Amino acid sequence: MKKLIKTVGMLMSLFLLTSVLVSADNATDSKFDASIVKSDKERGDTSRAWYDLKLNPGEKTTLAVSLTNRDTKPATFLISATQAETGSNMVMSANRPINEVQDAVNSSLRLGNSILKVSSAKVTVAAGETREIPAQVTMPSTKIDGSWLGGIHIQKQVASSDQAQNGYTNRFNYMTYVQLSNTDVVTKADLDLKKVSYQSKSQSGIVNIALQNKQNGYVSNASSTVKVHQKGESATVVNDVQSNQSIANGSNFTYQVPTKELKSGKTYVADITIHDNKNNVTWHWTKEFKVSSLSAVSGWLSSNPMTRNNNWLWLLLLIPLLIILFFLWRKQKKMVDVVENLQGKQINRRISYKAYKQMRREGMDVVIVSKSNQESR
Repeated sequence: MKKLIKTVGMLMSLFLLTSVLVSADNATDSKFDASIVKSDKERGDTSRAWYDLKLNPGEKTTLAVSLTNRDTKPATFLISATQAETGSNMVMSANRPINEVQDAVNSSLRLGNSILKVSSAKVTVAAGETREIPAQVTMPSTKIDGSWLGGIHIQKQVASSDQAQNGYTNRFNYMTYVQLSNTDVVTKADLDLKKVSYQSKSQSGIVNIALQNKQNGYVSNASSTVKVHQKGESATVVNDVQSNQSIANGSNFTYQVPTKELKSGKTYVADITIHDNKNNVTWHWTKEFKVSSLSAVSGWLSSNPMTRNNNWLWLLLLIPLLIILFFLWRKQKKMVDVVENLQGKQINRRISYKAYKQMRREGMDVVIVSKSNQESR
């Protein structure tokens, strides 16, 4: 699905943010405009196009987004209150409804819709009409350590008549950030490394770096370097360098670094550095992790059936077949003691099992002498 919105960039670049509505296709018009209605609770720079509010514990206020439908027909919009989180690429966003994000933030920020709530999940705006879309803020009765960060997200509902015949539908979204705090003091982020693990992905892999921002402050402009080498060896097998990253307030997330396929059953060492460029703070960790002996199998199972490499599977299936053939061959080469009845006479002989089977197929009266019978003679 095409994204025709450029949702306000990486949060905070956050504090240079402007809430905007931009089409990825210059020939396509969203046919609506949106902007925030200024609040008297603004903290600091009131020229921002997003909300940065200072309120007392338990205080309430109402925010509003001015929404204009420039279309010649009525338009319906989906409205949601969202909360900031950090994605697997270590870039924060606030596109998901608050209740869907609670597991991804520290317990002190799990406030649900009680802190930010929209009045209606869906509104219809007449052609040429401008409406204010309200949202209620209710601060917790106890002081917030740091700040809470979320947003107001608006998506234009696409009519069935506007849906593209090729299966791709243009969609337009608007999102403005809402930061809420009880103080003017800025809380800095503090990162903690929880775990490093490896995930196989069909001839490639992912190093999963589980992190927690212990503080309810954000990182607006981060850079990172991840190097990986096999334990006991000096050669670097992963050297990933990224910039323009960001981390949401009090977020728990897994930063995923793509790699080539690592060796099953081996132990590796991850050297991780993250730098907060704005506050000049650096975090550095060195952590061992082991690649499971079954990683190749799990990676194959999780890969696309249309593109996965099945060569190793055929080899795996061939092994038991070769074992069976070996035992059959060995059985054929095995020597056995038999008794042959020939014109009323019993003749004892030692022959190959293959010869015995051939004699049986030819209808000859021959039997294998059991071990017990041999011992009794």
